[in-house]
Amino acid sequence: MNLSQIKRADDSHRRDRLQLIRQINLKLASLDQPVHRVSDDVEMQATAAHLVRVFRQHRRLLSEYRCPVDNRVEGFIRHYLDSHQVHAKVPLPLDSFVLDQPGMARELSLPAAGHHFGSDYIDS
Repeated sequence: MNLSQIKRADDSHRRDRLQLIRQINLKLASLDQPVHRVSDDVEMQATAAHLVRVFRQHRRLLSEYRCPVDNRVEGFIRHYLDSHQVHAKVPLPLDSFVLDQPGMARELSLPAAGHHFGSDYIDS
């Protein structure tokens, strides 16, 4: 592999990562969560603002809807807790962040401006 091939691979990786960060930001914005500001994404965020508002409105309209699987899971949890004399309501979250693209979990697990995370418990 020569230098120009390496540079193209690096550029491609950067573009792919930026695209993934943009997708994550849109998902976070649609869930009313803070987003990571990417300096060159101001125009993209302004363009997507309308789509995010429409998505939020749809989500508000469907806020009480539960899919059948969620109803069954909540029913199981309720039955299990009741059978153990624990009388608490434990609903599943209405808003969830869906990891629907390869690499999203990795991107979310690392600092936004880096590729390394370290603590007393982990070094990644």
